[in-house]
Amino acid sequence: MAMWRLSLVQQVRQTTAPRTPDRAGRIREVAGTTTWDWRGRPCTLSERTLCDWIARYEARGLEGVMRKAPRNAGIRRVCLSRRWDDAMRQAGVSDAQRAEITETVRGHVRSAWRSGTPSWPTVQLNVLPKVVGLTQAAGVDLPDPKALHELCEVPRRFIEAERRYTLIAMKEQDAAGFAAKVTPRIHRDRSRLRPCEWVAGDVHHIDMIVRRPDGTECTPKAVAWLDLATNRVWLDVFIMPKGEMIRTEHVIQSFVGMCSDPNWGVPSRLYLDNGSEYKWTNLVNDIAKLKRFVVIDVYDAPKCKNDADAKAVQHALPYNAQAKVIETSFATIERVVFSQLPGYIGGNRMQKKTANQGRAPKPFPGDEARLKEAIATGMAYYHAKPQAGHLNGISPNDSLANHIGAGWRSTVLDPRELAVAFSRKIVKPVRAGGTLRLDSINFRADALQSYVGSRVIVRQPLTGDRNTLFVFTEYEDFICTAGPETTYVFGDPRGAGEQSRRAKVLRTDLAAMAAGTERIDGEQAMANVVALHGPAPTAQSDGVISINPEYSAAAQMARTAPARSDGENDRNAEQRALLQRLVDMLPKERLAG
Repeated sequence: MAMWRLSLVQQVRQTTAPRTPDRAGRIREVAGTTTWDWRGRPCTLSERTLCDWIARYEARGLEGVMRKAPRNAGIRRVCLSRRWDDAMRQAGVSDAQRAEITETVRGHVRSAWRSGTPSWPTVQLNVLPKVVGLTQAAGVDLPDPKALHELCEVPRRFIEAERRYTLIAMKEQDAAGFAAKVTPRIHRDRSRLRPCEWVAGDVHHIDMIVRRPDGTECTPKAVAWLDLATNRVWLDVFIMPKGEMIRTEHVIQSFVGMCSDPNWGVPSRLYLDNGSEYKWTNLVNDIAKLKRFVVIDVYDAPKCKNDADAKAVQHALPYNAQAKVIETSFATIERVVFSQLPGYIGGNRMQKKTANQGRAPKPFPGDEARLKEAIATGMAYYHAKPQAGHLNGISPNDSLANHIGAGWRSTVLDPRELAVAFSRKIVKPVRAGGTLRLDSINFRADALQSYVGSRVIVRQPLTGDRNTLFVFTEYEDFICTAGPETTYVFGDPRGAGEQSRRAKVLRTDLAAMAAGTERIDGEQAMANVVALHGPAPTAQSDGVISINPEYSAAAQMARTAPARSDGENDRNAEQRALLQRLVDMLPKERLAG
């Protein structure tokens, strides 16, 4: 307000001299002109008011045109309510005590809002017992409970002044609402992105009713990828069996299809949800490194030494749908495309917004193939429709055409190579006949027959042909592919022929392995090692100790006694055998006596 007054004063002072006819005329001119005050309202001043402002400014400067603060500025005239304040004064309660009680009540009101109390009347009712207790403790009490309650009722204005504390309750109890209404947002510029530089992925439930092959109704599920540069959407639709949801292999199947399409290719960066379907994203980091030759201009990317080391996958924060730009695009697709297709239920299956008002929604008239055909037509319509935002009135197709004209080219990968990359990795032993046991199924390959007893790494694709296993050594060297083993009917002569063929293959493999080797004499190999390391070391003894004198004498006698010949040993053995036969012939009674 003071600055507005000063601007009018300066219009007079800077163009005229004091106490001159020109100043008087300038004052009349400025005062007679309608102007806008500091609040934006039209205002016309009197000459006396303008002269007073000029005199005050020349006397005290800017302070002279400022409004004087009232004497009671900063002093709260009413603490809780006029009735309550008057009753407290009459009871002799001091101003300081009244202010202290008021602040206690204010804290209780804030706590009520912070705890999620839904409305001000509810806060007023919940706070009433606290106010009554504080009032009675201060010495104010009425015999009529109803009159006391009316006296202690907190005014609406007092309660509404603290409503901002509901934000705490929203943050603790409604994370989605807090993210949508309170969390501060920034704006990002996508006009300089190249196609597939940033691709956002998510899983969606399409708001349509379709029939499964068994006749039951369901809503289709979709894996969607959004190119942030052109707003193009890659969409794969799945009709899941009852009780099943989108799994990792469905997401990978869609991702492989996108990477294999020349109009899309391998994305440089992925922006994904935190769902369990995206636990495979560690593999995407390796795939993204294949695009080192592409210029990547990424904002707010993790700090790294070079683009090749940048993190290729970024996840959205949980309960943060506003940060996922794909949500906005898919809402547009639902509203613009799917709403034109039969079976659309408008986001709420119970509202029955379709042709059967008040009755169950009519399902899409067709099978899964017909549904995918209709959705493909709708997506083509979406890509041809001009869009606002960073596209600035052109369609996604036009945006892609502009980038192609500017030199953009996609980078695609072989879907078979991606099938190997996105696979389940298991270590398995090779059994007789070159077989592997996986998921209660026997897989085999001729090349595995010479690996019997070894452990190999088996990769089973998560998408496509899952009956073709890729087999590697424990050192990640590729061996072969393996398929399900053929079982022959008992007595089928083809079984015997296959048995003979496998044996021949094994003999050939072993012969080829033996051709590059030679037999080694084990004894000679050990002798060579001994010769290489030299003779064993010889230790010197300090003497012989005696355990017992009698043992020592016996040992000396044994050393000095002459050795017996072999003949003497033989005769002693014959004598012992004869004596044993005589003993065996004697009656046992005499032996016992």
